[in-house]
Amino acid sequence: MLSPLELVFIVAVIAFLWVLLKPDVIVKWARGLGRLAGEVRRGQEEDDLIRVARELGIETEGKERGEILEEVERRLRSSSKGA
Repeated sequence: MLSPLELVFIVAVIAFLWVLLKPDVIVKWARGLGRLAGEVRRGQEEDDLIRVARELGIETEGKERGEILEEVERRLRSSSKGA
């Protein structure tokens, strides 16, 4: 959580930018940051899937995410049936 001082600073910067720039510029920046955050999140999910696949001995090179996911699910189902 942000401290009160950090919140005041953030609000001051946003207010300054609001006065200095047009509001549509700030909205474009915010959208860009949101897209960037989404890309980072997707990248982390991708890394986790590849890590799990490799731990299961699945070759990931040259395969799409959907193919890797299917193989991981298939491998996990087959190992749980044998247990």
